[in-house]
Amino acid sequence: MVDPARPLRVVHPVSDPDALDAAEAEAIVQVARARGELPTLDPAVFDCYLGHLVHQVEPTSEADPVAILASLICAAGVYLGQGPHVRAGDDPHPLLVWPLIIGRTSAGRKGTSWSTARRLIAAADDEFTRTNIKSGLSSGEGLAQCFALPDNADPAGGERDLRLMVMESEWAGSWPRCAAKATRCQRSCGRRGKAATCPP
Repeated sequence: MVDPARPLRVVHPVSDPDALDAAEAEAIVQVARARGELPTLDPAVFDCYLGHLVHQVEPTSEADPVAILASLICAAGVYLGQGPHVRAGDDPHPLLVWPLIIGRTSAGRKGTSWSTARRLIAAADDEFTRTNIKSGLSSGEGLAQCFALPDNADPAGGERDLRLMVMESEWAGSWPRCAAKATRCQRSCGRRGKAATCPP
């Protein structure tokens, strides 16, 4: 069964709607209009272990529960690696998603949703959180460096953990530029795992 679109989540309840300034009132109207254009939310999205976790932390977070769930699903896919997959024809597709959490600047609680998800991930595996989740990779070189072998490393030195979850709080400024540069860098490096100075 599909519920109607979720109501606008008010972080701080307003006791006197007439006291809202014009800008805040207009923002609420715009968000409600945008929410009305979104697909309806089927409560079944929370019928899983991660959804249960989200419901457990929801009362203590100002973040939208869907944003927390999206971050947890992304982290779970990276954590599980390439093994679990679904098949489309003959091609395996690992359980990877790339959520883009969108909200108003400084008031959309995007960072709050990530902080809540990160707390749960760290509780499950703190080492994974410290070593496999990165941010601040604003260039192709930064992304390539995550997979580079140290200069003194033996290339046949055994398995390396190549799982990487990149969380960037400002997508518009960094990732389109980083992705384009990473593609040029990958072509110039010639093989995975080799660090190089990439062309501009």
